[in-house]
Amino acid sequence: MTDTSFAFEYNGKGPERLDRVVVAQAEILGLKELTRSQVKRLITEGLITVDGITATKAGQMVDLDSEIEVEVVLRQEDWRYEYDFPLSILYEDDSVVVVDKPAGLTVHPAPGHTQDTLVNALQSHYRKAGFDSTNLPRAGIVHRLDKDTSGALVVAKTLRAHQLLSAAFEKRTIVRKYQAFAYCLPRWNSGIAVKEEGTIEGNLMRDPNNRKSMKQVSDGGKEARTHWRVLERFEYGVQLELKLDTGRTHQIRVHLTEAGFPLIGDPVYRKELSLPQEIESAIELERQALHAGYLEFLHPENGSAVICESPLPEDLIELKATLQRLRA
Repeated sequence: MTDTSFAFEYNGKGPERLDRVVVAQAEILGLKELTRSQVKRLITEGLITVDGITATKAGQMVDLDSEIEVEVVLRQEDWRYEYDFPLSILYEDDSVVVVDKPAGLTVHPAPGHTQDTLVNALQSHYRKAGFDSTNLPRAGIVHRLDKDTSGALVVAKTLRAHQLLSAAFEKRTIVRKYQAFAYCLPRWNSGIAVKEEGTIEGNLMRDPNNRKSMKQVSDGGKEARTHWRVLERFEYGVQLELKLDTGRTHQIRVHLTEAGFPLIGDPVYRKELSLPQEIESAIELERQALHAGYLEFLHPENGSAVICESPLPEDLIELKATLQRLRA
């Protein structure tokens, strides 16, 4: 079967088995060679997610409006390639490793990126440590960050850790906090521009006109909730801390844009802003200004709290300095 990927929302008549839902959607897309046994293999390899959580069973029931992603169909060997990339490790023991992922690094292999991903870099790291992760689903990956989002990401090193961490993400007991820099112009006088903290609530669904993007909707979709707190204000922007109650695809990016405060550097969701040309020229960033700075979870073996903090990377430090200098 050729490499492919697709995402969709399940809109059937009622709850249905995941493998049947995926096969039915594949047939609609003309991928008739994708059988239920192949779907089961993809699930075993951690390549199918439901509402952002890695699926673990072919027979798990899928509810209406669930967002399902079949990321790629790759040979398992593609996960074995090593990539000698200098990883920054925030925490590691025999069960888990927390990586400080830089912006620009894709998390898992995909067509065109089979040998230069975080998974490949982890394979190199593990080999040097005398550890083999190729028998784990998705090589131990239990959640993800967008390619151009930096910060803390936890990876399992045992099957038990993978199962327990996946369950914790599904139950939303893992605490994740992000730092973001968003546009906030002097003339704005509502929401984040005048308040110090608040909550954005708005259901999200995949955009039917662009399957790689999400949109906020008033009816349907999946519940999404983002808590925000102002860390520092600037003349043309604001630094925020964001905590998610839900972990929908592109949740922060869509919520901030719909609230009127798009992420600086976001090439997809930023709406047109009438900024002075000198401001546009001064604010240069090659990715969205979003950083996963805080991660807290219960250790899957001993239950102790593991807290990891990732400092702002250099490009966001430079962005902050630029925003501090800009004046109307």
